[in-house]
Amino acid sequence: MAGLKKISWFRKQSGFEQMQMWREKRRAANESYVNSNAEVANAFTGAFISQTQGLAELAARAAAKRVVEQTQAKFAELDKIDLKV
Repeated sequence: MAGLKKISWFRKQSGFEQMQMWREKRRAANESYVNSNAEVANAFTGAFISQTQGLAELAARAAAKRVVEQTQAKFAELDKIDLKV
């Protein structure tokens, strides 16, 4: 087999073509990285907004409960007053 010549079916790329291909791969990788970062940032933003909305809802419920309890306490206090004249 030492006497057989290697047959090259495809033309070898020039240095310039290799550099262009490398730049295209890097551009695609950078674009993918930027898109992934944007998706992660959007996910964190959504989670933060959901958490903030949840905390606001809990605070509103606590305030409403406090108002109801204070109103009931006032009515209970008024019920104890003797209105006999």
